[in-house]
Amino acid sequence: MDLRVVANPRSYATHLASVVCFLSTFAGHWPTRNERAEFSYKHDHIRYAPTLRYYLQVHFRCYKCPTSLSEGMGTDGLVCKRERGQIASGIFEETRISIFGTLSTGSTNPPFYRVLILGDKDIDFTYCPELPKGLEYRNGLDGTIVFQSAVVMTVGIWELEWNKVLDQIDNCLRIDLDEILDRDKLATWMFDDNFERSALYFAILQLLRIFGDCISTVSDDLHYLDSLFIREKGSFFPSKSMSPDEVQVMKSNWKSVLDVQEKAAKKLTERLMAKTEEVKSLRDGV
Repeated sequence: MDLRVVANPRSYATHLASVVCFLSTFAGHWPTRNERAEFSYKHDHIRYAPTLRYYLQVHFRCYKCPTSLSEGMGTDGLVCKRERGQIASGIFEETRISIFGTLSTGSTNPPFYRVLILGDKDIDFTYCPELPKGLEYRNGLDGTIVFQSAVVMTVGIWELEWNKVLDQIDNCLRIDLDEILDRDKLATWMFDDNFERSALYFAILQLLRIFGDCISTVSDDLHYLDSLFIREKGSFFPSKSMSPDEVQVMKSNWKSVLDVQEKAAKKLTERLMAKTEEVKSLRDGV
């Protein structure tokens, strides 16, 4: 433990508050947009050292399709609050991936940094998408590049998990050829005397609405960090003495990260909207 940090109550309080917010956002009830924005990044002064320490965090929320509902939710002893439910043959459980970065400024080269990715235990972290070609390395930007690379990797996993969920929605609505050729089975799709089919369509439409809200929040949360990575004049992050070339590289890298996320969100949103229109058409036809 760094005793100089403990000796500075304000610095220690900022550090502790950021960590508590990070863990509670990952494990607890999903916070409001304003609550997430408040702790998207914080900074404090390290006592007896001419440096600042920044605490950055980004949270990704999606759903998974397990084969059965689990009895409890947890990650290595951390009890997690997650939403879950079942419709027709589909089971959906909420899952999260959270990124926390501690990046310091100062004269050390490279500056001190740590980046942590925390995810539910069944997240497939073996899937690692290629980094965008626009992500460039510059000496002294190590911490920002590692943090941005973690975001890109998580976007790839996040997109993959969402596509699995939308595939499961497809399965809930699929009509096989043998059902089409069987008049009795086909009648269960065409007529809804007990409103079972209408209830299914209503439930799926509500799920798609919830999924859309989850997908849209990531872009907003990433833009909270624009003021750091798209540096303004006089900024100390990650170093006050950055050259114009280094400043441009940091801006370009962050814009590349945003572009990767926005493209993934656009594809998911388009697929979700198309599925919503399909379900509405099926609902109106019964």
